[in-house]
Parts: sequence; structure tokens; C-alpha cells
Amino acid sequence: MTSLLRPRLFVLGLGVALAASLAGVAPPAPAQIPRRSIPTESDVRRLLSALADDSLEGRATGTPGSARAARIIAAEMQRIGLEPAGDSGYFQRVPVAVATQSRTMPNGTVVTRTRPVGYASFAALDTVPVARRRTAVNVVGRLRGSDPVLRDSVVLVDAHYDHLGVGTAVNGDSIYNGADDDASGVVAVLEAARALAAGPAPKRTVLFVATTGEEVGLLGTRWFIAHPAVPLSQLTANLEIEMIGRPDSLAGGPGRAWLTGYERSTMGAMFAAAGLPIVADRRLAQQFFTRSDNIAFAQMGIPAHTLSSYNMHEDYHHPSDDVAHVDFAHMTAVVHAAAQATRLLADGPTPRWNEGGRPAAPVAPTATRPTPLPSNPSQLPPASPAERLARYTTVRLAPDTAGLTRWERRMLPLLIDAAREMHGIYWMQAFGNRDSLLRNIPQADVRRLVEINVGPWDRLDDNAPFVAGAGPKPAGANFYPRDMTKDEFERAVAPGGRRADSLKSLYTMVRRDGRGELVAIPYGQFFASANERAAAKLREAATLAEDPGLRRYLTLLATALVTDRYQPSDLAWMDMKRNRLELVLGPIETYEDELFGYKAANEAFVLVKDLAWSQRLAKYARMLPALQRGIPVPAAYKRERPGTDADLNAYDVVYVAGQANVGSKTIAINLPNDETVQLRKGTRRLQLKNAMRAKYDRILLPIAQELIVDDQLPHVTFDAFFENVMFHEVAHGLGIKNTIDGKGTVRAALKEKAGALEEGKADILGLYMVRQLNAQGEMGSESIDDNYVTFLASLFRSVRFGAADAHGRANVVAFNYLQDAGAFTREANGKYRVDVARMRSAADALSRDILTLQGNGDYAGVARLYSDRGTIGAVLRGDLDRLRSKGIPVDIVYDQGR
Repeated sequence: MTSLLRPRLFVLGLGVALAASLAGVAPPAPAQIPRRSIPTESDVRRLLSALADDSLEGRATGTPGSARAARIIAAEMQRIGLEPAGDSGYFQRVPVAVATQSRTMPNGTVVTRTRPVGYASFAALDTVPVARRRTAVNVVGRLRGSDPVLRDSVVLVDAHYDHLGVGTAVNGDSIYNGADDDASGVVAVLEAARALAAGPAPKRTVLFVATTGEEVGLLGTRWFIAHPAVPLSQLTANLEIEMIGRPDSLAGGPGRAWLTGYERSTMGAMFAAAGLPIVADRRLAQQFFTRSDNIAFAQMGIPAHTLSSYNMHEDYHHPSDDVAHVDFAHMTAVVHAAAQATRLLADGPTPRWNEGGRPAAPVAPTATRPTPLPSNPSQLPPASPAERLARYTTVRLAPDTAGLTRWERRMLPLLIDAAREMHGIYWMQAFGNRDSLLRNIPQADVRRLVEINVGPWDRLDDNAPFVAGAGPKPAGANFYPRDMTKDEFERAVAPGGRRADSLKSLYTMVRRDGRGELVAIPYGQFFASANERAAAKLREAATLAEDPGLRRYLTLLATALVTDRYQPSDLAWMDMKRNRLELVLGPIETYEDELFGYKAANEAFVLVKDLAWSQRLAKYARMLPALQRGIPVPAAYKRERPGTDADLNAYDVVYVAGQANVGSKTIAINLPNDETVQLRKGTRRLQLKNAMRAKYDRILLPIAQELIVDDQLPHVTFDAFFENVMFHEVAHGLGIKNTIDGKGTVRAALKEKAGALEEGKADILGLYMVRQLNAQGEMGSESIDDNYVTFLASLFRSVRFGAADAHGRANVVAFNYLQDAGAFTREANGKYRVDVARMRSAADALSRDILTLQGNGDYAGVARLYSDRGTIGAVLRGDLDRLRSKGIPVDIVYDQGR
């Protein structure tokens, strides 16, 4: 394979002059493909395996399996850095029709399948009943050209990702995966995009497209032509890539490919002059030039050819067209050639038709006209309200309150009433006026989604809008004016002083005054009515409190709600030790503010302490100073000493509100966030036992059964899950709160990136702590293997929250980091195996990296970490879609307050 690559890289530059003379143009030589971007066999196998996996059910157009494949491709385009160029992000929606076919099997069973059907024109769709219409998608990414003269010229590189779906079983296999036809071509398109994106910007703009509906009449290509992402007059060339997974002896064997219609234009001669292993199609009798998507563009006068190496092998359009029969050494070499060919088309001469080479236009071209598309503003199809709601499982909150005194039972409804006020405040912070949104939504399921997400954006789907016209979720939520830019805010706070402090305060809303200037309005003033009502409930509850510490805390918290001075109540909260009822309430976490991470959002937890479990956990809080000293990081990054008043308790959830009751539900809390209080008093870790048990039973265990190898499945236990979550919260109190070079607090230095990084630190440092305590014999009889395997299963659980969630983003980074370090591997059956030794070393390394970024206040370094490791890759995306297809919920929603 190497011997094929190096000569081609050299000849590509030398051969351009000859190629240019063939085309009548002589622009500068194309850039070479950066060696670091050349895919390996492993890269090619990884991506092809994801696209040809059984979980995609053969990728038939308009089916859920096809939609999952589209998401994998779009995620890879995002990871590469391509610009979305569809009508809905990376997706260009294509209307299709389906037909239902029933067949009676020999045993009397009736099998019903829904299949896409071809049609003569898109206008014909108007005669198809609505019940038989579907929305499929092309996936479109753009790499913009850089040359002032050539950048408006566009090269189209494409492959079709659809195949035949599920059909008649052959040798017991009914899934037609189409590994060669044409998942292999899609892999080449994506790797060509990756190669170009990693090098100098191309001179011409390049569109990378994965089309749907090829197998039923070039539907995706025809729709693209009718609704192009760029004017068709700008297209200078089209390279279709199809079936490159097996060598053809007539092309010269492994590592070589051929170009359909080679003699028709100068494109083939250009490739030959550049030394690419691409020859003329020798199987003219099979008329391949007219049998793929390229013909539609060629008939319009655009030099368009298909790069391939296929013959009609015996597995063509059979279930046996699978990854097992792909020659990966050959395919990888052809992928390299495709990347070089794309670079040549982007930077080199423009191909021209040879005399007599241009095919005739269709005799009677059918006029097309736009067909109304189903309303689907989501970035990820399919996204019906029913499908979004199915991601949740409902959990009834009915904790045991029998152990409460009669005074405590009288306090509960007062605390719940105060919590409800926090939910109204959070609506204003996250979106705005709740009623104005809901009054325009008649559908009950959409209204339910709005209530769950506190707005029209799906928090488990990277904040994709699910209400027509909602648009993208503002990064600053409703904390800032919608028309305010980040630069405008930075200019306003640049002079420093009291105005800057007020604008950046955790507890202010930013608005414009009569002159259009930015002003800060304290929460106590902006939300005065709701805060006064909540404060009144807290004062009334305080009069019923038997515990002096709880009485003092509730009184101070009531004052804080109207004064925005929360440190006294935070200190009082840490002083409480004997209370059975627990209340966390107020503006606390800053995750909602994705613009700067300055603004705290309101939330509330009403909890009942589990005394028996809390006694089991108490000893670990006393070990924090020793654990801090042992953190695997240089001394400068662990010089702070956690407070010794820290405690660790288990609770049952009674009621949650505000940010605590939106999207994914938390299963543990570590507070307060005030760094001064943390250093004086430590933190309180609250393990929410009933929430944890619900997520373990209904989500984590089913995930493990699907994705963890059978022999390691016994290591997935509730105790290990509880310990991992517990030490995640403990780990928040370790590490470093202030930068080592005087940049202030870590939170201030890292701004909106601080939250996800802190969650990642807590995850990975928690594993380190479990290992240390296990080695000291403090964890009982459990094996560290239990914690590691359960941690991996839980990564899958949290990654599904999406990158819009701080915990989700942290877990994507951890997954990619640990996988790259060999901490776990994915086996051929699609299940994962943990390597315990490598998990240990990888976890320590990630701990060091994160703590160093925090201690240095390295904002740019965190941005690089998110960029390099923070994207869900194709294989992981496919595995997550497998979980969805199995009906495993993503998270829980509470039935509470009754």
C-alpha cells in the first residue's frame, strides 16, 4: 500500500502541466494531500463498518435505517469541518413515496414491508396519498474555495448511501447491507473531504454529497438538480464514486480503479497524467457510464464520471454484499486515489468534453416543480414528536416519608411551592414567556415536549428545534438581548469596574436601556414577584423547622432571593448536619449560559435524606485531603486543600424544578459552587438514590446488555454505578479552583467552557479515587473491574444527552480520549471490551490533561480539546442509533407533585 502512495504524491505535482495542456488551461499545480490526512485501512474499515452495520437495516430510502445512516454521515461531515449546505443543516430533504407489500410465508405468517418506489417526476408525488409520503434526505457538505477567480466554480463529489433494505432471506440473512454498493463510495467521499479539509483550502469550492434514492431511480440526484445547493451553471465537474470495495482484474487488480466514460472527456487523461492509478473502463458492454448518478449531470453538459473498481460480482444486490467480503487494502488505495483526484479537480484544469463525448440530453425531460415538504425543522430526521417523547421513560416520585415528623410533613408542601416559583423564573431565563409559546401550539404531544425541554428546542438532540419557526437556540438563552453579539458584550466589560462586574454577575439579566446600551438588572429586581412569593414560603417553613440549622438556612435563603447575596445562606447550608429534609434552591448552575457561562439559572431540589445509606458514605468525606495529595498531577495543580467540613449523603428526590427538571435529569449534586465557601467549608455531595436506581434499571443495564461483551456484563452493577456517581461528585471538590498564574478562578478564566470541562474532570478523577480506595481496601469486596466496565456503559448513557448538555459533551471527550488510548475496544460483534490496565493509565493521563488546562486557565487549550475529541464519530453514532432502534430510553421524566 505504501509503494502505491508515495510515487503518486510525487507524480501528482509533476504531471499537472501535461494535464493542463490536455484541457487547454494551465493554473498553478494543485496542493498535495497532507500525509497526516491519508486514511489507514483501520480508518476505512471503521467507517465502512458503521455504514454497513445490520443496525441500519440496509439503508432503504425513506426508512429509519436510512435516517440513521444520514446522521452518521452528517456527524462525520461535522467532524471534518465541512459547512452544512442542505436546506436543514447538512440535510437536503427529498420527498419520496412508499408502497406496502405483504407476502404470506410457507408457515402461514404474513410479512409486511414498506419500500420506496420510483416515479417519473416529482409532480407525480402530488397524486400520492399523504399516508404514503416520506421524507428522505441527501447529506450535503461544502468546502469553500479560496482562489478569487476560481472559488465560484464548484466541483461535485458524490456517492449514494441508500441500498435495498430488508428483503428476501438468502442463507438466513435478510439484511442487504450494501457494503460495496455503495457504502464504500460514501467512505471515499468522506475521506476525500477529510484530506482536502486538512490541507490548504482548495481553489474551487467542493460539494461533498451523499445522495438517497439511487436504487429506485436516482431520486436524490434528481431532487438535487431540481433544488441545487449552488447554481448548476457553477458546476465544472462531477466525480461519482461507486463500488470500490473489490478489485477488478481488467483494471489492473488491487489498488487500481477505472473511470466510466473515460474516453468521453479530458478527465481521465488528467488523472493519468497526474500518475493516478485510474484507467479506462474495460467493461463497456455493461454500460456503467449510464447506470449511476453521474449520468444525470453528464446529460446536462457537466463532465461527470464514476470512479469504480466493480464488476457485477456474485454478491451484488445480495445480503452477502457485506464488510466481510471487502478487500480493505485495495479499497484504501482507491480511497487515496479518489482524494488525489478530488484535489486535482479542485485545484487543477477544468475537464472538457471530447468531441462526440457529451451524452445527449433526455429525449423528453420532465419538468419538475417543488413539492410541499413535511414540516420538519429538525437537524436530525426523523424527529416526530412521538419519537422525541419515546426517548424518555416516566418515573413516579413517591419517596418514603414515613420517617418524617409531623412538622417536617407540614413543611414539605411549603418547600414544593417555593420550588415551583423557581420553575417560572427558569422559563424566563431559558426562553421567555411560557404562555406566549404554548398558546400557539395545539398539538398535545408538542406541548408536552415544550414543557419537558422548557422551550422549543430538544435538549437531548443538541438543541434541535421541534417547533416550526423556532430557529436555533440562542447561546445566551434569554439572559442577554437577542440582538447582542459576543463582541459587543466584551467591549462593554473591557473597561472593568462596577458596571463590568454587574454585567458579568451570576445574578443579573442583561438588557438594553432607552439609549440601546447594555445594562444589568439584578435577579431580585427582575424576578421580584416570584422571588417574594418563594421567600414567603421559605419563611413560613422556617417557623416549622425543628432543626436550628435548617431554620437558619431557610431564613437566610429567603433573604438571598430578594437581595442576591447567597454566600451567607451557602455557608449556613454547609453548617447543617442533622436535618432530615433537604432543600437546594436558587440560581445555581451556569450551563444554560453557553455564550459566556456567567449567568446562573434557577432550580430547586426538595429531598429526604436516607439515613442508613448516608452513614455508609460518611467516612469517604474524611479522606478528601489525602486523596487530594495523591492526584496524578504536578504539585502546583493540587496545592489547594479542600475544606474538612465536607459531607456525603444519600437522598430520595421528592420534587425538582427549574434547570433541575429540564432535559436530562441529574442523579447527584455537588454544591455550593462558590469557590470561597468550598475552600472554607468544603462541599456537600448529594446522591439522589431513587433517581439513580431508575436510570440504572431502565437505561444503563439495557445499554450494557446491548453494547458490553457478554463475559464482562457481570461487572455492570448498581453498586459500581452508585460509587462512580458518588466519587464524580466528590471529585468536584478536588483539584483546583483558582488558576496558578493569577488569572482568577478557573470558572472565570474558562468562561462558557468551564462547565463541561469540570464535569469531565469529575468523571475521570472519580475513577482515580475509586481505584485508590479499592487498593486501600476501603471499597469492600467489589472489584475495580466493576467500576471500569460500569463506567464505560455509563459513558454511552451520558453521551446520548448530546453535546448541548455539559455532561454529554464531557462524556464524548472522555469516550474518544479513552478509546484512542486503547482503554477499550469494539469487537466484530459490535460490543465493547474494557482493557483494565490501559483504562487505568488512560484515566490518569486524562486527569492530568484536564487539571493542567484548568490550572493554567487555558481557554484556547480547552477549545482544542473539544474540537479534537468533542465530536461523536460515525461508529459511536451508529451504536447510539442501535440503542434508539432497540427502544432504550435516553433519560427519565418525573411524575411528581401529587
